[in-house]
Amino acid sequence: MVGLTYRHRFICQRRQIIEGADDGPLTVVEYKATPVRRRPEFTYANRLQLALQTLCLKEMGREVQGTEVYFTGHRRRVEVALTDADFARAEEAAARTRRLT
Repeated sequence: MVGLTYRHRFICQRRQIIEGADDGPLTVVEYKATPVRRRPEFTYANRLQLALQTLCLKEMGREVQGTEVYFTGHRRRVEVALTDADFARAEEAAARTRRLT
């Protein structure tokens, strides 16, 4: 397990899978059950979670080379190419959370 923090510990979580060497670029892999539609498709919530995890790692001084969702029901990994808009939404979600505390 890897502890991740973002912006003075307002967003904290534990990551189970981060692939890569200790001193090299990382890939974040989020494990999910296959959705109800029974297709290995990632959701808005998956994108938001991966964006927040990437921001945490970057703030910790790590390079992230990729993000993926592994669908356990299909035993399939799907690459998730995050955009600037995804990171902006993640920043806004973190800001909204901070305002609640």
